[in-house]
Amino acid sequence: MQLKELLDRERGNLIILIFSFLAWSVLHWFDIFSLGNRIGEEFAFIIYLIGFYILYLILSFFYEKYAIQNRIKIKNSKEFYTEKFNDLEDGKKFYGYLTVEIPANWIIANCYVTLERIIPIYQEDNVLLKREISEWYSDQIKPKYKKLRWRSPSSYENSTKINIGENSNKESFSVGKIVTGKFGDTEIKTFDFDVQQINPSSINFMRFGLYEFTIRFHWKRNGREMIPKKIDGYIYSRVKNGLKEIRVGLGDFCDNNKIPKPILKVNG
Repeated sequence: MQLKELLDRERGNLIILIFSFLAWSVLHWFDIFSLGNRIGEEFAFIIYLIGFYILYLILSFFYEKYAIQNRIKIKNSKEFYTEKFNDLEDGKKFYGYLTVEIPANWIIANCYVTLERIIPIYQEDNVLLKREISEWYSDQIKPKYKKLRWRSPSSYENSTKINIGENSNKESFSVGKIVTGKFGDTEIKTFDFDVQQINPSSINFMRFGLYEFTIRFHWKRNGREMIPKKIDGYIYSRVKNGLKEIRVGLGDFCDNNKIPKPILKVNG
């Protein structure tokens, strides 16, 4: 067994040992609050021990969130992926992706992405929706199924989970998809977020247009559940004159000149 594996396994015991030494040292050498004399050494030792543990939790939270988590990069993906959809005549799916990139020497496990919130900005007419309408619509279309799907064949649990770093330090997940085809004499053209459902062949009919979204990236490192990484972004889709277009981005859609700007509706 390597030293690193031993330290990881005995992390809890080592922390208790270190905190006990620190609490004992403060009690006997730096007891500036005179807790030992006021409440007794036993209770003072426990208070100092709890204090160090709380301080450790606070520092661990900020270290994990701002030092460790920031090394995981969620990036725009330039790739577009198409596959056949056999449940429709001439059926096809067109996907929009984001990519997760981790340091080259890392391995992280049990990675999955959940869709937390959807806010429509405009639909096919590009007319900006009023904020109260967007908020109401957002409540109506809360994701029932939340896990988005990974593209890699190494993913598991219906393509919703993956380990990153074993084969590559980059993996892409699908945010949304356009579905086209025919069902009898009916032409199907629809957009949907690419969440894993109980029935993968089902089609949800959402309007084309622009949506903002919030997702969370969940992961484990060295067997420990890490703080999920929150990501805000947008997705735009349309089908016009046979052209299928789907674009996914991070941050503010106004910064992307390939996304049509909303039209302000003039009353009267």
